[in-house]
Amino acid sequence: MGRILRQGLLVAFLAVGVMGTMPARAFEPILSFLFYMAREIMYEGFQNNQNPRPRPIETLPAVYPGTMVEPSKLRALIDESFIYLSERRRRLLFESFHDELVKPKNAAVRASMIAYFAEHAYAVRTMMERLSTLNENEMRELSERFAAQAGQLSEEDREKLRTVIREGLLPVPPDLNEHLVLAMSDLPDPPSDAATAGKDAVPGEAKPAPKAVPSATPVPRSDVAPLSKTAPAVHAQSAAAPAFTH
Repeated sequence: MGRILRQGLLVAFLAVGVMGTMPARAFEPILSFLFYMAREIMYEGFQNNQNPRPRPIETLPAVYPGTMVEPSKLRALIDESFIYLSERRRRLLFESFHDELVKPKNAAVRASMIAYFAEHAYAVRTMMERLSTLNENEMRELSERFAAQAGQLSEEDREKLRTVIREGLLPVPPDLNEHLVLAMSDLPDPPSDAATAGKDAVPGEAKPAPKAVPSATPVPRSDVAPLSKTAPAVHAQSAAAPAFTH
């Protein structure tokens, strides 16, 4: 996701930095970023939060083997970049990433994993800073557009998205998150199959037997319908990831 985050966030930053009322098209890259992050949390974050490590980390290495990155600097990066998360969630994020870094099977890609994570963290932090400049009207309009796009999701994904927002897991400032919670709560649920069938029913007319539906084959997670068809173009122009060399 590092390259994806770099490619288009510049457009989003420029859009948020526009003086005065934002044109409708300026919201699109921001919405793409938010839906992309929501999808990451929905399909990855929930599983991680439900399976925390059994006990706290007892000892930390001076640096991660094969790198010059100190665990304390990694933890500081998390605390500074993911400020919208609670202290507990930031700790769980650090512990989860630390556990992956120390696995022997990841020795050859450890440095790349850290660089990837750093780019992600800095892109999130910079977007948070840009979103904090939105005024009340812009936050309201962005939230309404977000909810309108969410209305196209399945009922299951919509409820997951509501949970992500209610729990404050989306990388947005608190006041914008409140607008999102309100906009999502006003979103009507899709009509049930029974209601749809009853709407067109003719009194006294027998309903045809439903057609048999062939059993579906399991769908890999990568093929699950994403929240946005294209990944956002995001580039942290003013927040290049550090090399962690000292």
